Amino acid sequence: MTQDVSQQLETLRNKIQNGRRDVDEANRDALLEFSDELMLIPSQVGDHRHLKLLRHNVRMAEHAGSLVDALEDEEEVKEIVRWIHRTYDNPETNRDYRVALKQFGRRATEVNGDSPPETMEWIPSNTPSTYDPAPEPSDMLKWEDDVLPLIEETRNPRDAALVAVAWDAGPRSGELRSLTLGDVTDYEHGYQVTVRGKMGQRSVGLVPSVPFLQRWLEAHPGDALDDPLWSKLEEPTAPTYNALRTAIKDAAERANVDKPVTFTNFRKSSASHLASRGMNQAHIEDHHGWTRGSDVASRYVSVFAEDTDREVARIHGINVDEGKEPNPTAPVECPRCHQKTPREKQNCIHCRQHLTKEATIEQRQTCDWCGETIRGYSEHLPACPAVEIEK
Repeated sequence: MTQDVSQQLETLRNKIQNGRRDVDEANRDALLEFSDELMLIPSQVGDHRHLKLLRHNVRMAEHAGSLVDALEDEEEVKEIVRWIHRTYDNPETNRDYRVALKQFGRRATEVNGDSPPETMEWIPSNTPSTYDPAPEPSDMLKWEDDVLPLIEETRNPRDAALVAVAWDAGPRSGELRSLTLGDVTDYEHGYQVTVRGKMGQRSVGLVPSVPFLQRWLEAHPGDALDDPLWSKLEEPTAPTYNALRTAIKDAAERANVDKPVTFTNFRKSSASHLASRGMNQAHIEDHHGWTRGSDVASRYVSVFAEDTDREVARIHGINVDEGKEPNPTAPVECPRCHQKTPREKQNCIHCRQHLTKEATIEQRQTCDWCGETIRGYSEHLPACPAVEIEK
């Protein structure tokens, strides 16, 4: 069963307490005391934030140095910060670790009240001045150019559905991986998933991912509502994060997709797609679980909403070429089985019904005896003028 955030937090605390994380006794006690302090201020630090801060500090205690020593020894603090810089080149992740370290200092000692100890006061809590947080358009995954080829190279219905839903719904990594069968429900245009994130619970409608998710639900080994949606192939238990990540990475290599295929980049690509199609910022915020007026959402609208310049030109009386409409991504209904199937496919993924004239033509072949174009020998041979069938 996939754990919710509070369960993940309790599991991590138990691992620290039982010695299943590689930290000494002094740091173990300090980490648990830090966690206890965070539990006293739930209005300031929710479960998601609590879990993230504790995870970061556990990792630093395991790999970087002693957090306890860092409370009194500035050189120990510098060694930990050096480790952060060596390990994390992403500016935001790097900053998050530095902030987590200062938070530990604030909560693990009462010497400076609500401030970190003097040994940690100097730690910068911002990103570099040269860092541009705007999304990079060249990294964004496009449905037809990147996502569909990636899906084609997956090895099973689960991985295909995982890729499709990650792009379609754009959830956070933890939100995506914690989905259960009970979180998937029918709605007017297909399926919707209920995700639980740091901003609370929200329902996200799915469109292009519906056929792939439907096929996985039919093959899913579980039947309980609390079974993990992204279970193992043969049993309704959750695979490791690395197993899912590796499956997608391997499919990307086979598909020659050289853009980042992390769950985070699927989320970014989903937001960029919605912004480029003209969805307003408020709706993007609702869809992705961002707060109203989010700086993050505004970046996508700023970078990918291409209509602004055209609207300004039109207001000033310039005839603006609207250009061609973007290609639709919604699935179509198969005329035979009436299931939703990807519009980009020539055959229904459920019953193999031909959906295009091209698919029907490609399926035809030439009879070796009479030279006529046929659909298949079993249907043609009884009537073939060049073949005599014994009665």
